[in-house]
Amino acid sequence: METLINLKPSELNNNIIETLKRMAQENGVTNITILLNNGVKRRKEKKKDYKTKLDAAIHNIERGQNLVSFSWEEFETLSNSLLKK
Repeated sequence: METLINLKPSELNNNIIETLKRMAQENGVTNITILLNNGVKRRKEKKKDYKTKLDAAIHNIERGQNLVSFSWEEFETLSNSLLKK
């Protein structure tokens, strides 16, 4: 299952954390990506530039470089700190 959830800051609460936990438990494996855009619109990239960045990202993943990971507990800590802002 793959799900994209867009939230307003006011919607980031303990209920969403509990929902994510439940989804993780039901599906066994969970990858969560958080994108904070601060209302800034991204510029449209040229296809060639996008491919170059994508190839670099794949290269990094294959070599285990420039990766960030954290435990579920660390995710909860981050989420709760964001809720307090």
